[in-house]
Amino acid sequence: MSSKAIREYDAKLLLAYWLARSPAPSKSPSFDVSKGFVYPEPKVAQISWDAETNTITPDTQLPS
Repeated sequence: MSSKAIREYDAKLLLAYWLARSPAPSKSPSFDVSKGFVYPEPKVAQISWDAETNTITPDTQLPS
């Protein structure tokens, strides 16, 4: 078994996958999710902190 932590990106992918496949909270839900609904792509940014310079990743290096 791996001891690596689940990163935020992986957790969002797992949630997006299983949320659509989970059973409804009741037999007659008060909401209707259409069959054509498409979940958005998960987007995350990984920020790195440098202890020596006490800085984080500059905005210019973050994905847009």
